[in-house]
Amino acid sequence: MKKVVLCALLVCLLNACNNAIRHRTDATDAFSQQIVFAEKIYELGHRKEALAYIDSVYKNFKGITVEDRVNYFAYINMIYDNAFNNHTISNQLGDSMLYYLNKAPNYPKKQVRIVQAYNTKADGNVATKHFSEAFENYTKAQSIARQNKDSCSMAAYSHSIGMVLYRQKKYVSAANYFKLSYEQAGNCEDVFTYFYLKQELLDNIGLCYSKLHINDSALKYYYKALDYIRSKKKTDFKKSEYVYLMAEAIVIGNLADIYIDSNKYDSAIALLNRSIAVNLQKGYTNSDALLSQVKLGNIYATINDTTKLSQLIHAIDVELDSIPLPEVKINNEKLKWKYYELKHDTQKAYFHLEQYYGKKEAYDASDKQLMEKDINAHISDLEHQNELNAVQIEKDRQQNTIYTIIFICICFLIIIIFIAVYAKAKTDNVTNLVALNNTIEEQNKTLEQTLDKLEARDKERSRILRSVAHDVMSPISAVSALADLLLLDEDSITEDQKESIGLIKEACTNSLTLSKDIIEAARSMENETPVMELEDIGKLVENSVNLLKIRALEKKQTILLISHPEQLMATVNKDKIWRAINNLIVNAIKFSYENSEIVVKIAVQSPFIVISIKDSGIGIPQKNLTSIFDMFTESRVYGTKGEKPHGIGLSISIQTAKAHGGTIWVESEEGKGSTFYFSFLQNASKNIN
Repeated sequence: MKKVVLCALLVCLLNACNNAIRHRTDATDAFSQQIVFAEKIYELGHRKEALAYIDSVYKNFKGITVEDRVNYFAYINMIYDNAFNNHTISNQLGDSMLYYLNKAPNYPKKQVRIVQAYNTKADGNVATKHFSEAFENYTKAQSIARQNKDSCSMAAYSHSIGMVLYRQKKYVSAANYFKLSYEQAGNCEDVFTYFYLKQELLDNIGLCYSKLHINDSALKYYYKALDYIRSKKKTDFKKSEYVYLMAEAIVIGNLADIYIDSNKYDSAIALLNRSIAVNLQKGYTNSDALLSQVKLGNIYATINDTTKLSQLIHAIDVELDSIPLPEVKINNEKLKWKYYELKHDTQKAYFHLEQYYGKKEAYDASDKQLMEKDINAHISDLEHQNELNAVQIEKDRQQNTIYTIIFICICFLIIIIFIAVYAKAKTDNVTNLVALNNTIEEQNKTLEQTLDKLEARDKERSRILRSVAHDVMSPISAVSALADLLLLDEDSITEDQKESIGLIKEACTNSLTLSKDIIEAARSMENETPVMELEDIGKLVENSVNLLKIRALEKKQTILLISHPEQLMATVNKDKIWRAINNLIVNAIKFSYENSEIVVKIAVQSPFIVISIKDSGIGIPQKNLTSIFDMFTESRVYGTKGEKPHGIGLSISIQTAKAHGGTIWVESEEGKGSTFYFSFLQNASKNIN
């Protein structure tokens, strides 16, 4: 009985285990391509190399998925099974599939692949003669496939049971399972996997009828298999022609049995030679070629062609060195027995006769457990046990449900008690809450009145500040003017007098500047609504820089302006923004050393415009960073040439920034300089009061 050579391989390559699952959503294309490449190596007859290649890819592949792993296990199982006749690894590979599948609860093909894993384990169990384990695994596969209503997985199950029945020589039952499998596979995808399964099923049905000597039916299914194979050659399965030739050769070799049974040896020899010529090639189904050679040897023994029989026996011995098939070894001993019997070499004939029966008895003994087992009854018992287990599980589930309901009822009762206690407490607290609410309302009214008084007091304070500043400015301006007149009469005053008058002039200038700052601060406290206009910020900053460059030159400083590459228009109060920028640049000049550079940069951090002023001056101590923006702050520092600080400019500037939806922040390190950042919205009309 010939097994499907490429079935496991193509299942993993084409991912067609289920009719409902048509997309390889979880397989990695790159890994699938590596399996295809390994298959090409295998097709060339390099089986060990193909195995070594895909093993290396699997160990080093990054981002491998569950689908990739299952495909890999199925592929190497095919190689061990067909190339090396090693079935002991199948159980291990099936367990590996289950391990990774159980770790992937959301894997969409999980149930279908679990069926494949149990079938893999079961086929390995049968091949290694662990029949009880095989039927348990077949039953698990069948149960899951039925639950999922997965006819394609059921087709694989029915095929496997048919193979076991065929091995038991229960050909009628085997044929029925093969027919059922063919019917179940009818609705599966039209892919190479199911094509190969269907052609094998047709061939297997023919084999069953041939063993029953119902040759007409056997011929019907053999020819049906050949027609099906040839019709699919034109289908784009992207497979090499050798795959179809190999499948044809297997059917043709089996077709020869009909002619042997009818004593039409010439036709049988022609068919067998044709089959052997194909499958004896490197990379083809060499095991099937060996089976066909045994059939051919029996014909040569029957027609007394000792020359060809001797040549054939020698060829089989050579091939058995690389393909050690037990069944062929036994039958080759039989051919040697018949050969020496025809040559009248009684001693050698008797030796090989003993070898034949000894090996056959050992082989048959290993199958005794299988031959004596009633598969259908055994499977029925396992299904019944599964049903009992399911009933017990359902009983346990119902019992757990009852316990859960009781627990919920107890919890519900406890909740009702808590609600009752809470309702009583709530009733007692309602009066207290009403009284408390009245108290809060009275306090809110008092607070509102206090806030109104504070606001009125702030307005009065700002009015007084402005009035005092205006009143102070007049006499100071007069004193400043008199100082200017005295300085004009240079001939009548001494150098000491000139220096004293200069100090008076400087004091007047500082006092006037302070008065102006006080007036500006008072205005900012009055929440006036300034005029908002669309301004070119680049030009506004450039004008401020140009005006202050002269002042910077007094300390041999340079001001570098880095403008934005695009024109930046913003809706702002021009005077307030100009004054804020001016204050920041003046501070940079004041606190920078001679021969230093001040960098003014315009940037956009949407929706804000950010202007930074960087100096390399004395810097700000860390302890003062949080207080420098306070009005009339005590954190005052004299400039690098003794310039007196007023402590109001930064306070006015940050109020302007906040009124325009932005702020001012500073990065500074004492002794290394400071960078002030002034941000405001491009459209600040809704942020100014």
